[in-house]
Amino acid sequence: MPRTTTAPLLALVAACSGGAAATSATGSSGGSSSGSSSSGGPTSGGAAESTTSASASAAASSDASASASSDAATDTSADTEGTSGGWLTRCPTVAAPAKLGQPWDPTIDEASGLVASRAHAGALWTHNDSGDAARLFALSTAGASLGTFEIVGATAHDWEDIALGPGPTPGDFLYIGDIGDNPKARPHVTVYRLPEPDIAAAGGAAVEATGAEAITLTYPGGPEDAEALLIDPISGDLFIVTKGDTTRLLRHQAPLVAGGPFLMQEIASIQAPIAFVTAGEVSPRGDFVALRTYGAALLWLRPRGGAIADALQGPPCTLSLAAEIQGEALGIASDSAGYFTVSEKVAQLWWFAFQ
Repeated sequence: MPRTTTAPLLALVAACSGGAAATSATGSSGGSSSGSSSSGGPTSGGAAESTTSASASAAASSDASASASSDAATDTSADTEGTSGGWLTRCPTVAAPAKLGQPWDPTIDEASGLVASRAHAGALWTHNDSGDAARLFALSTAGASLGTFEIVGATAHDWEDIALGPGPTPGDFLYIGDIGDNPKARPHVTVYRLPEPDIAAAGGAAVEATGAEAITLTYPGGPEDAEALLIDPISGDLFIVTKGDTTRLLRHQAPLVAGGPFLMQEIASIQAPIAFVTAGEVSPRGDFVALRTYGAALLWLRPRGGAIADALQGPPCTLSLAAEIQGEALGIASDSAGYFTVSEKVAQLWWFAFQ
């Protein structure tokens, strides 16, 4: 996507989202960085802190914003099951954003996608937008580089989002969405799938990652620009959410096999005050879906046994965002205890704990 945005665009996004975005304020975190009780979010131990002593300092000195989110639909309290291992059934309250750290790797200059590793505690995966090589970066939550992974057999036309989900064999696979198309001219887009690489074995170096396979997709009605890729951990279905005035939901049904091009199925337009979607993710257990724009974020609850498409037709909850310059990425913690965001322009990592 373009590396700049305009005031009218931000105003439009804010208007579409009901002005829900929170703005950040410099100061003490008041303990807001301690929202996760397991490996998904920042804690007092784990890979993020063991990478460097600066990690604990970064989390302890977090900046906080002036506000947390409220529920856009009904109740703002979280269900007793909801944020600590059970199924989320009510809109969560969100702690003030905690400022974690900036990526130390200067080659991360246009971070566009973000996902929390489920195999490596305290680690995050990210990648650059268009113009970079076909590579992923592993980071600690303090921004320390844990390795760079060149994806063998892949190309990077316009990588926009990254997700984790089921694959052809047991265990989670990474899905990389080469789905950006600002002029709406690409005859097809590609999603790359590969087993999650071994971060520890990389030792912080640049290494190759093998096993990637390409899933080539086309849209009904012709090309679309898109920046949000979703993988349903329950069904294995792949979804793309388009970016524009109309937010379309497109599905490629599991089982997902390499090859194509495969024609995606149009599910529906998302009936919510959200436009220009820049990222999205389904929670690791599949109980909620989050989408973000440059200045707003929403969460949809998924009833047990319900479909992703049905959830996205319901009323959303409002989530907080920090004040980010062209913020694009959002990644849910591996234990669903909150979410991370990062901006393209200033690659600052933020943490939002569910309370």
